[in-house]
Order: sequence, then C-alpha cells, then structure tokens
Amino acid sequence: MANMTSSVSASQVAGELASATFEEIPALVEHYREDPRQQVIKACERALKRHAKELAERERVNDMYELMHELGGDGVVVGVDEVGRGSVAGPLTVCAVCLPMEPRVWGINDSKKLTPARRELLSVKIAEVATAIGFCHIAPKDIDEMGMARAIRAAVAGAWPIRDLNPTVSSWMVTPWAPFPTSATW
Repeated sequence: MANMTSSVSASQVAGELASATFEEIPALVEHYREDPRQQVIKACERALKRHAKELAERERVNDMYELMHELGGDGVVVGVDEVGRGSVAGPLTVCAVCLPMEPRVWGINDSKKLTPARRELLSVKIAEVATAIGFCHIAPKDIDEMGMARAIRAAVAGAWPIRDLNPTVSSWMVTPWAPFPTSATW
C-alpha cells in the first residue's frame, strides 16, 4: 500500500474523502482502507461516519415519500408547513407543495428543524422539482378577528396550489399533532 499512496499526500487523501459525495464514499474508503497513515485512517473514519449519518437521513426521507405514496397512491399529496402562530408573532404564512416521487429532495423536513441556510438551499431544490407550490399570508389583525384555528384553515385553503383539486372532497392531513391519517375538511 505504501507504493500505491506515495504519490498522494495524506492531506490530499483527507481532502478527497472530505469532499466525496455520498455515492463516492464507500469506494474511496475501500481504496484507502489499508493505508497505514493516521491522517488517512481518521479521514476514512470521518467519511464513514458522514456516510452513515446521510444514509439514516435518506432512510427518513424515503419513509416520508413512502408515506406520501401510501396516503395518496398515484394521486396528488400536498405537503403543508406554516410559520407564525399568533398575531403577536406577526402574520401566519402557509406554504403548500406537491412533490413527485422522483427525484427525491434529500434533507426535506419541518422548516423549524432546519437552519436558515439549509431552508434556503432546500427551497431552491423544492422549487426545481415541485409540480405545484402555493403560499398564503394571514395578517395579524385577521388572525385576531377569526382566531388561530380558523386562520390556519383559511391559510391552508389559500395556499392550496391546485385550484381545480378540491381539498374538501377526500383529503388527508398528517401533522406533528396527528401523525396518522385523519380526515380533513376546510
């Protein structure tokens, strides 16, 4: 192995492993697995740890897509997320998105669980693949007048991205409060 790696410094190998894509990591680790240099060994360990973390994330996202297909079949499933839960906090904003089964958007999650930078990156990816996107904003004074529950329903209905798809006919909603299908009417 020493002859095989003598032209490549340990720091170059570490850099290659650090910048490797999810798909490249297993082959690169296998290629360098017998390299005795500590810097290479540590870089392989870090790459494998990063790969395992990404694999778990991909399994989580795949499970979400499978649930989406289970609930909607070959029909349309609309994912909804909101921000701003009260007139003191500002307006209520809802975004509704229809995603195809492929390509998968890796890293998709509740917006509150993402960093601002990650949200921005994912918003670009989502916009590239979404079949429909809708937004609705409810002003603080309107939230005060109608109450939060009614404001959320109004915002979801206003964000509904496909106007000829009536959400009152046969809709399902999965929320953090009801992680199982529950009938939804607006």
